[in-house]
Amino acid sequence: MFDSLPDIPRLFTALAEWGAALVYVFVVARSASSNALNPNAAIPRWRLAAAAVGGLVVLAGAQELLGRAPLPLWVPGMMTAYALVWCVIRVGTALDWRWVTHMSARAFIVAELAASLAWQVVVYSHADKPYWHPLSFGGFSAIAATCLAVVYFFERRVCRQGALPILRVSDLASGVLIGIAIFALSNLSFVSTATPFSGRAGWEVFYIRTLVDLAGYAILFAQFKRIQQSATERELASIQASLDAQQHQYLAAKEDMEQVARAHHDLKHQVEAIRAELDPGRAAASFAELESSIEQIGQQYHSGNAILDVILTTIKPDTVRHGWGVKSIQWTARKYGGQAVTDVADHWFTLTVLLPSTNAQEDS
Repeated sequence: MFDSLPDIPRLFTALAEWGAALVYVFVVARSASSNALNPNAAIPRWRLAAAAVGGLVVLAGAQELLGRAPLPLWVPGMMTAYALVWCVIRVGTALDWRWVTHMSARAFIVAELAASLAWQVVVYSHADKPYWHPLSFGGFSAIAATCLAVVYFFERRVCRQGALPILRVSDLASGVLIGIAIFALSNLSFVSTATPFSGRAGWEVFYIRTLVDLAGYAILFAQFKRIQQSATERELASIQASLDAQQHQYLAAKEDMEQVARAHHDLKHQVEAIRAELDPGRAAASFAELESSIEQIGQQYHSGNAILDVILTTIKPDTVRHGWGVKSIQWTARKYGGQAVTDVADHWFTLTVLLPSTNAQEDS
């Protein structure tokens, strides 16, 4: 129907970016446990107000200035727009900079998707009216708001599952690179039409942009879910390892208690036999043997870490009730993401076991 499609007004672009940033601000605000800096603290209202009011003013002003900039400054202008979205989310959430960066990449793609989709429908429905006409402005706002509401619904469901984990550098880098690739591909037609992936007519350009942004957001959202699921799996594995270690410690303690009960009965007879012994040498040897048997009973550790307590009880009083063994300890440490190192120097055998913390608050 139309041979060309006019560019999205800068005000509409600013509204889409502002709305996308607020989606993530309110997702975090509604999920108190998502605050990685202080999981138990609600986000202050002044942060929400500053993000909502200040973000709209700054983004609208910046887009107006960028619209007047020459074409060679288009890429720096987009980087500036992303930085402003980053600042809005950072002010509104106070999250760790890594999560703010990852959320900003998703928010920027969401803004591109909402603006492109809404503008296509508005121009198709009201091509004869200026963009500031109530029908055009209202239609754009309604369609973009609906798109952002759908995004909010999905993001909220994932964030409600638990606190945000510490974001690893590899996951952050993947998210940023995906966002850059999606943005570059969706806007390739605006830079050059002489590529196999570029559109020629205005409608083709926006079709490509909308579809690529939709696919890009789906990819970024899937990555976000995978990060959450991986963190949950690691937490469950850590809890299971702790429970297994506590069970092993309990069984060992139970066995020691039974051994103590048997030893208590036997010691009375040994003491009576030693008292009746007339040979001092044999009496001393009997006392030494008695002392050795006592030392082997009830050797338990309580360091505060159940797994470490089990490892520290790595002794061999006899061939039947033997310890874990160095190789077994090393295998167990590697299983839970740690490392076990041994060293022998000056007649001392040293075993060092390093285990990763299971508390995200301690890591931060």
